[in-house]
Amino acid sequence: MRSFVPAAVWVLLCATASLAQQAPGFEALGSLGGGSTVASSVQGISRDGRVIVGSALNTAQGRYEPVRWTAGAGFASLGFLTGHASGTAYDVNEDGSVIVGSLTRTTGGYTAFRWTASDGLKALTGLPSNVTGSIPYAVNRDGTVLAGVAYGTLSTSQGTRSASQVFLWTAAQGMVVLGELPNACAGETDRSYGMDLSDDGSVLVGYSRSGTCRLEAFRWTLAGGFTTLGGLGGPSMNSAAEGISGDGSVVVGWGVTTGGSRASRWVDGQIQDLGALPNPTGRASAATACNADGRVVVGTSRVGAANTGFAWYHRYGMYDLQARLTALGVHAVAGWALTNITGVSGDGSVIVGWGRDPQGRSSGFRITLPACPNDANYDGSLDDTDYFEFLNAFFANDPAADINHDNVVDGADFEDFVAGFVAGC
Repeated sequence: MRSFVPAAVWVLLCATASLAQQAPGFEALGSLGGGSTVASSVQGISRDGRVIVGSALNTAQGRYEPVRWTAGAGFASLGFLTGHASGTAYDVNEDGSVIVGSLTRTTGGYTAFRWTASDGLKALTGLPSNVTGSIPYAVNRDGTVLAGVAYGTLSTSQGTRSASQVFLWTAAQGMVVLGELPNACAGETDRSYGMDLSDDGSVLVGYSRSGTCRLEAFRWTLAGGFTTLGGLGGPSMNSAAEGISGDGSVVVGWGVTTGGSRASRWVDGQIQDLGALPNPTGRASAATACNADGRVVVGTSRVGAANTGFAWYHRYGMYDLQARLTALGVHAVAGWALTNITGVSGDGSVIVGWGRDPQGRSSGFRITLPACPNDANYDGSLDDTDYFEFLNAFFANDPAADINHDNVVDGADFEDFVAGFVAGC
């Protein structure tokens, strides 16, 4: 068979690329304290893929607490503050050393927190006197910049009023409420939300009320302020930015069209419709996060009467995570409903979220999939072994050779594999 390898491919066979691949897998994250009562949700993952954050039920205290998950140790509580009823961790920096989230007060409202291994869970300081509560949804790469939503009596385009607006926080300046899109409409108290940050914290994305009271995706920088990204359906339809690449050049989220909501990707001012999974009752999707270079996008898409998770690759398009895992022989996913996909590691190989387990319990999960589908043996190198592994799967009509995820193993998959192999994946 080796004599049939195209010459263009042999050019690359002598070189190998380190891809840090992992074999396909699915793992339920369990419960806080290792008990039998499973109740958790997952909101984010560190870039290195080692730390997962969210919320889990503390059965002894009868409350949901902000948690971090690591392999071997499982869920661990980040701590708690008196006067609060529950809490959630929403984001984590690159190496898991800084985690941000909020606690819900027993009297109502939210207290933002920042957790570090050395200091533990501490309420965010440096808040303006007119801010009565806040939720940080994002933290930058080194943990020094936070973004989210602040609540209070705030200055809006319609005057000072009770409202919610996007904020940026640094240790040096404390919290700065950034405002909203110019000429945002009157009558709505939820004005703007900050959802994600670039690596250095200089670019912020989220959504804001527009002049027509619709939600509109935005990109914010210190130099340029708010910039409308635009939605697939135009200014008369809702849109939102939910995630951003490390350098701030790629933004992902969703936009409503006449055909329903669509996962969206903004690059260099251009918006891309990522599509949706096949659904006989109407197609709808939303992107929630992307990897470090923006080439792997994750989110959910409507299938039947419920949402299910997807992953989208810049070379191969969108596929159903559950169907793909099943095709690759990952039996642990059987019986699960992967209804919420919330994060992806920097290299795109670890995807996290939460859904319903086979017993109907709300539970976090961790998915591992090769960031490079052409690394057929998952050894972290792209070489001739992968080429022949693919050929074996291809001629056996194995679903593992369905590179373009259209549920058919055919010549199109062979062409995609070779093109990706030559390009180094």
